[in-house]
Amino acid sequence: MFQICCKLCVWCGVSGLVVALVPAFNEERLVASVLTRLLREVDRVIVCDDGSVDLTGEIAEAMGAVVVRHGRNMDDVYIYRSTILLCGGGA
Repeated sequence: MFQICCKLCVWCGVSGLVVALVPAFNEERLVASVLTRLLREVDRVIVCDDGSVDLTGEIAEAMGAVVVRHGRNMDDVYIYRSTILLCGGGA
């Protein structure tokens, strides 16, 4: 899912960036390849690590993504809400 930050992005302080919002749950085997491709196409990537018990979040951070972590696996609504709020959007 792609989201254009229309407001001032509270994370990066810049408006008008194309940001990819990526939900992930126990995706350590795939997250690096997905982020490699995404980082070529967008300005920023925000990964919502939705309660993973593997290294999903750590790998995403090492690749340059901002990671929002949930302590447990949650509903899709919460995943998108927490990442869009980080990007300065309403929820």
